[in-house]
Amino acid sequence: MINLNDIVTLKAKSKHGKDRLHQHGSIWEVIGLGTFKGAAAVSLQSAGKTFRQGQEMTHDKRWVHLKDDPDFEIMP
Repeated sequence: MINLNDIVTLKAKSKHGKDRLHQHGSIWEVIGLGTFKGAAAVSLQSAGKTFRQGQEMTHDKRWVHLKDDPDFEIMP
């Protein structure tokens, strides 16, 4: 079971997933639980500040489905 503030490891399943993990790393923090496009999902932010927003660096954020996500698998 995944809980808020858990640290998870993502594994890429697609080229898009591989590109995102190359940019932002495979270690992510759970910052939300809910649904995305009608399926159970977690909201994640990258462990490091890897996304440039103007002059500032910030965490990348994304939703990942708990089952059958097209780009990522959440590793135990």
